[in-house]
Parts: sequence; structure tokens; C-alpha cells
Amino acid sequence: MPPELRKAHKENDKAVMQAYGFNLKMSESEIVAELFKMYEKLTKKKRQTDPAGFQFDTPQIGSRHS
Repeated sequence: MPPELRKAHKENDKAVMQAYGFNLKMSESEIVAELFKMYEKLTKKKRQTDPAGFQFDTPQIGSRHS
């Protein structure tokens, strides 16, 4: 990767981390875990407050549907 592009990626990563309020020293697995927590919180809120009454529940891994 050209040095200019690598620098741009690092700057973008830093900006995104700051936008989410993440510590710049977090590992990738810590970042993914935090993003999933945020996603779960948002989707739980959506399921509870959807004005049309739609259910967006997703099946759990290993569950069977007939």
C-alpha cells in the first residue's frame, strides 16, 4: 500500500474511533465487541418501539423453525 494511502487509513481509523468514543488503544476484538453491544442496544430499542408493530427478532443460532 502506498505510504500516503496507509496514512489516510490511519487518520480515518483515528477519526472513527474518536467519533464512537473508543480508546485509540483498543484491540480489534475489543472494537468488534463494543460495536456488537451498540448494535444489540439499537436493535432491542427498535423492536420495543417500532410504531408499525413489526417484529425484527432474528432466530437464535441453533434454533429450528418449521
